[in-house]
Amino acid sequence: MASLLESLGQFATPDMLAQAGKMLGIDDATMKQGLDVAGPLLLGATSRKATAPEGAQVLLEGLSRPSEANLLDQLTQGDIGGALRGLMHTNPLGNTAGDGIVNNLMGQGQRAVAQFVQDAYGFDIAPILGLAAPFVTGLLAQQVKNNNLDANGLTSLLKSESEGFAASNSELAGVVAGALDAGEKVVAEAEALKGRFTPSEWQSLLDAPVLAAGAVMFAAPSGPIGMTQELMAMSKVIIDGARGAAPASLLDSIGTTLRERSENVLNGAQPDDLKALLDISAKGGALEGVRKAATLAADKDAAARQHTRSFSTTSRTPRQRRRVRAVSSALARRRSAKKSRPC
Repeated sequence: MASLLESLGQFATPDMLAQAGKMLGIDDATMKQGLDVAGPLLLGATSRKATAPEGAQVLLEGLSRPSEANLLDQLTQGDIGGALRGLMHTNPLGNTAGDGIVNNLMGQGQRAVAQFVQDAYGFDIAPILGLAAPFVTGLLAQQVKNNNLDANGLTSLLKSESEGFAASNSELAGVVAGALDAGEKVVAEAEALKGRFTPSEWQSLLDAPVLAAGAVMFAAPSGPIGMTQELMAMSKVIIDGARGAAPASLLDSIGTTLRERSENVLNGAQPDDLKALLDISAKGGALEGVRKAATLAADKDAAARQHTRSFSTTSRTPRQRRRVRAVSSALARRRSAKKSRPC
């Protein structure tokens, strides 16, 4: 029986590589090399996650979703274009389903993983990881279903697949291990940073961006749907700004958490803490919460103070400033149109 990585390679036909490369702006040769690296990276990250406490059970629950299986069905039936369009579809935060899978597997370490691969091979693996992730999870879901695997069975399968790959390609296996180690180091550093704050202090820092966004929204309320759209737009600005922060920094951690919160809202969740924060903003209490978080970060540690300053407009990159202006202008036009609309 073909291994998981061999099965992944069977889907990487010249036609699929060409169409995917065109969508991503990557040449065919780099696409082929990228998938050869992305598959083992995702397999390794999944295998490591399965060995964490409750990790295999969480993976098993995620593999029960039908979306990845539908993707494989489309490819088997020759609908490459339809499958790729589904893979490239982005939510209001600019993320694909594959990006979400990579984030669940690698967390804050994913940029360090990508940088390690770029140093080794000279290309950006990040967009190819997002493309390949649903394939890998889809193939795993097939194995789980066909063999009626439980959490222990899934862990054994992943271990066997990883060991088989390492035995057949030791050089690439070394790069994969190094990249995943680099990512885990960033995750550990982020946890160490979080440990400098009490749980309530940390929550105050995480709440500050939501309070700030709420203050802007309630300056001119635009109804439930409009407010959700504005919250997503402002969240995207903050999240995109955090992407340029140092890995494991305070801003990186806040951006990662805000992204997870926003993704949950897009998936239909209505968290009580978000409702409470927006209620505070509606009652005019947002500024106090933001000031509290800023003071906390500044007083706690010099590094935190530096990352707090990076929220300022003057320290944003030109691209980030353009994005902030674009979102602000769009919100202003929407409110202007609403006010001029006849009653």
